[in-house]
Amino acid sequence: AALRRVVVEFARLGGAVSALAPAAPPLQDRLQVVLAGTAAQFDRFMGEAAPPLAAAVRTTLRATIASPPAVTLGRHQFHFASRVYVAGILNNTPDSFYDRGRYYGPQTALARADEMVREGADVIEVGGETAQQGDPIPAREEIERVAPLIAELVRRYDRPVAVDTYKPEVARAAIEAGAVLVNDISGAANPEMARVIATGHAGIVIMHLHGRPKQHYTDIDVPSMMDWVAAFLWRRSTEMIAAGVPRERILVDPGLNFGKHPSRGDVAERLHSRSLAVAS
Repeated sequence: AALRRVVVEFARLGGAVSALAPAAPPLQDRLQVVLAGTAAQFDRFMGEAAPPLAAAVRTTLRATIASPPAVTLGRHQFHFASRVYVAGILNNTPDSFYDRGRYYGPQTALARADEMVREGADVIEVGGETAQQGDPIPAREEIERVAPLIAELVRRYDRPVAVDTYKPEVARAAIEAGAVLVNDISGAANPEMARVIATGHAGIVIMHLHGRPKQHYTDIDVPSMMDWVAAFLWRRSTEMIAAGVPRERILVDPGLNFGKHPSRGDVAERLHSRSLAVAS
């Protein structure tokens, strides 16, 4: 009944309402609709809405419109509002689809890292398992590939180091080795990942993925790709916040190369809008 009143009242003011699936328990009452309207329409709506709802809308609008604050990860600070950061991808795997295993092995990987730093990489991201279709490697083996390399990169360079993994135990080992950011292509599907990020005081990149890592990524056919992706990222980000991860340490990735045909350009075209707002 309360949701219906929101839909009716916002539509009466001339705004647009899009229904979305609820978040997963215990957050199922958090994400119900997306409201789109002018500043005047939102002002009128907040003036007429119940105080708790008005406060929630005001917080979300502030997060959407305002420039993102500086993000501190370890001893490094990121200013996403004023510049673009370039990440050098360093895959210490024999079967990487990105570089075909060209930099597999500690000495070869470190030599490539030297090149990346000279070429101006702001961040070095280390991966220990290919995203290609196939069986996952054991976490212990992935840790052996990434943790010593991360520790050496942190020792050598004044650059933030990230790790590309969807396994919480690998993320924990990487953070202990000095990584300050975890790139999780599963979208933090494992609830333990949130606890690892929170206790490790790291940041996380949550990627939208339909299915599971290392499966065949088939093209997705949904009426509104952007709404579907935004709902997923909102839900997973909210779960991160509930676990104790500060909102400013959460980055999102729509996963353009994972199950999204190039013809579905609405995701890329709307990235600039910063329409995904998560209120803590």
